[in-house]
Amino acid sequence: MTTHRTPVLTLLAALGTSALALPAHAAEDPSSSEATRVAILGDTPYGPEQTEQFPALVEEVNAADDWDWVFHAGDVKSGSTPCSDELLAHKLDLYNTFASPFVITPGDNEWTDCHREKAGQYLPTERLEHFRSTYYPDPSGTIGGESMPVTPQSEAQPQHAQSVENVLFRASQVTFATVHVVGSDNGEKPWDELPEGDHPAERMAEVEERRAANLDWIDHAFDAAEQQGDVAVALMMQAEPVVDVEGFAAERALILERAAAFDGPVLLLHGDEHVHEYEEAYGGVENLTRVETFGDTATEWLSMTVDPTTEEVFTFETHAVGDDEGPIVDTGVAAPGRAPLGALAGLSLLGLGGVTLRRARTA
Repeated sequence: MTTHRTPVLTLLAALGTSALALPAHAAEDPSSSEATRVAILGDTPYGPEQTEQFPALVEEVNAADDWDWVFHAGDVKSGSTPCSDELLAHKLDLYNTFASPFVITPGDNEWTDCHREKAGQYLPTERLEHFRSTYYPDPSGTIGGESMPVTPQSEAQPQHAQSVENVLFRASQVTFATVHVVGSDNGEKPWDELPEGDHPAERMAEVEERRAANLDWIDHAFDAAEQQGDVAVALMMQAEPVVDVEGFAAERALILERAAAFDGPVLLLHGDEHVHEYEEAYGGVENLTRVETFGDTATEWLSMTVDPTTEEVFTFETHAVGDDEGPIVDTGVAAPGRAPLGALAGLSLLGLGGVTLRRARTA
């Protein structure tokens, strides 16, 4: 695939870092100024074609040995494919072929949407329990070719013992935290394709339990960053907590509140909508920037470099598998209020909030 190099586009504030455990390849001191490198995926691989393409993506990522970890923003399969043990295990085997530690947050397709007829009409809460037990076998460490120590919410906040998927870690003066926020209105959409119909009481009990955990975990991430003097916070989840959707209201409100009060930049990194885009001053909060990774593709992916010694601490690059010219320089994260310098080749600026790369979404 031919790519076009473009100048760095600036958006957000100089991000430093904080979190509670140390990535395997990062500086021994997580508060050091050594740069961190992250490969970012989401909503992949979908279907037989992408599953066949996926090893080439893994090979390309593995060819560069400087990744501190790989992040997957959830949805290991499409919403219209079976939620079977076999399929989920096969995807897990694929992810374990990455040489670097592999950090994943759940998506709706691997549990919430499993009530669908095409997904096998599984009870979603049973699938969530299965996903937690198989994808987080040791909550204090990641999957992937090399395990990275993390602090799970189940350990830090025992009242949320079920939330093994919410983890916290530190690197390059930034606090990174995964938060279990998913599509399908954050799990509130009815399970109406089950043979016996929806289970509203069970569905909403799960939502309320997970929401309570999420809110406590968001607070914990910001509290940890403030107590340790970290310069930035990065929250990683599957779905964007969009405005005017009740299922996202509590998490969105708390993120905006804590970000506005935080003395430093905050990054919200997610997937779900199958578009690559970024947005500064998210929700009207000057120091909060949203970045969405590619989805429904096994040939495109993002990477992020976190370098606290530069003004533009967070830099994003887009990659196309098999491209010999190297990555496209995509976005830099710089001081709040700085306007983007330009648009990516072949794309246009969609308003003043930044450059948006839009693709048609499939379920």
